[in-house]
Amino acid sequence: MTSQTGQAAPAPCHDGAALPPGPDWASGTVPDQEQIVGRHDEPVRSVAIFPDGARLLSGSWDDTARIWDLAGAQLPLVLRDHGRNVWDVAVSPRGDRIVTGGSDGVFLSRADGSILQRLTIGVFTPEPAFSCDGTLLAYETEPGSLRVVQTGDGTTRDTWVAHGTDHIGEIAFDPADPRRLVSGGQDDVVRLWSADGQALGVLHRHDGNVRAVAFDPTGRIVLSGGTDDVVRRRDLARGVDLPPLTGHENWVTSIAVSPGGRFIASGSWDNTLRIWDAATGRQLHRLSPNGIGNILSVAFSPDGRQIATGSEDGTVRLFTLQP
Repeated sequence: MTSQTGQAAPAPCHDGAALPPGPDWASGTVPDQEQIVGRHDEPVRSVAIFPDGARLLSGSWDDTARIWDLAGAQLPLVLRDHGRNVWDVAVSPRGDRIVTGGSDGVFLSRADGSILQRLTIGVFTPEPAFSCDGTLLAYETEPGSLRVVQTGDGTTRDTWVAHGTDHIGEIAFDPADPRRLVSGGQDDVVRLWSADGQALGVLHRHDGNVRAVAFDPTGRIVLSGGTDDVVRRRDLARGVDLPPLTGHENWVTSIAVSPGGRFIASGSWDNTLRIWDAATGRQLHRLSPNGIGNILSVAFSPDGRQIATGSEDGTVRLFTLQP
């Protein structure tokens, strides 16, 4: 199979079969005192944990991205390449590349922070996302338009209008298949795409802007959240909606699914991190540390035992499951 540009399509990353279940957030407890990894000078808009579980990448409106040693043995590496707000960050599946998207462009870098390519310059470019094999990178180029490039040389694979002229809230690749991705926009719609820009369907219509999208690790379920305060779920294999996750009292800003697919974490402008049972939709934990403010980003660790958050108070925090 080839894309519209004549390039060979990448192969699936795995067959979508069930993954090891991982730690059980339903039976464990989460201490009231979470670990503060570090602080930015402004709100932390995005966090991502490296595949080795030893480092964390954060992006902030203080114009920096930072790489933190989660063991605390080293001072953070501060990346000052952006001249304006850093909105989103991502780490490649192998951990050898990072991408930062900000008000002044999107930069692809090595894991040590040295820039490989400035994919856009002087353009508001949020929401970068790597494909599951690390060969593709997607990001918004201008309001509502989505571009997919090859990470090897930055060659544009395809660019298309995804959400009219409304900004894209978030982009996520299928973790099982690099040929498929999902986007949610300020047009209130969640859309499924092939990596060459073919529309594969409208999955959800929210009652407000879409701020977060995610796949479960099998690639079979798409989750989304936004200004209607609800996490919606779509089973792609069966073509049906699953019961929504309700309880947040303000915008849902970020969604992550545990590596085993059993648990869902959501962050919100209601100052809470909530953890849900994916099978039942039941809320398991509601965490609201004193002074944390709006939670803007959440991410599971590779072993599924920790959840990282980035928040309005400028902190990067880790919540660790206890037996």
